[in-house]
Amino acid sequence: MIGWASNHGDKDTIPLVNEAISQLRGSIGVKKIALAGFCWGARYAVLLCGEEELRVDVASLFHPSAVKVQEYEPIKVPTIFHLAENDRYYPTEMITQTREVMAKKEKCQVFEYPATGHGFSLRGNKEIPEVLKARDESHTTTIAFFKSILLA
Repeated sequence: MIGWASNHGDKDTIPLVNEAISQLRGSIGVKKIALAGFCWGARYAVLLCGEEELRVDVASLFHPSAVKVQEYEPIKVPTIFHLAENDRYYPTEMITQTREVMAKKEKCQVFEYPATGHGFSLRGNKEIPEVLKARDESHTTTIAFFKSILLA
């Protein structure tokens, strides 16, 4: 993971994400953009949601990693967080801090899913009813949230 991460930092990833958004907005003509950021990808959704020139309209973050709660302060678009109760990359104190920061923002919500760990929404054990329920609820909630913003 360390080798991979060293080749996928901000300097490598942000230009790629910005180019994709430019293509969507420019030559393809997409009017509104929703981001779903999972784990490491949540970091780049957070950074895009706080840019001065907004390039995205709404975001959903699933079990984020490689991000600091202070990076949530600049978020300017509706954003929801789907957090695992037992996440080695996102401890309980970060969940509390996230709730405090996001409570000050409009159209932002934080969901915490009991009996889940990091990765529950993508690769969680579907044999565990709580994990399966959390995965399904996080996806359903995201779709409804995106529709409420994008189709408004």
